[in-house]
Amino acid sequence: MKKNRPRFRFERLIFPAALLVALGFFAVTLLDQQARMDDMIAEEAQIQEELEDLSTERDRLDRMIDYAETDAYIEQMARDVLGWVKEGETRFSKP
Repeated sequence: MKKNRPRFRFERLIFPAALLVALGFFAVTLLDQQARMDDMIAEEAQIQEELEDLSTERDRLDRMIDYAETDAYIEQMARDVLGWVKEGETRFSKP
């Protein structure tokens, strides 16, 4: 008489193996997405800092434009660039 020993059935391993592969795939995908997200967060912080720097520079340039439209600026440029002096002032020059 034959003994009824349990036979190895390959079919019983298919579902757990497929589940393990799927979980591995999802884990790798999750880690990859997290790494990409971290990179994007760092890039966003860098871009935000650049934006703040550019905003500061724009404010400075706006103030320079406003100043360039004043009589004080025109007088300063006439003195510095053209060497003009007002009546009664003495002009000094370098030898």
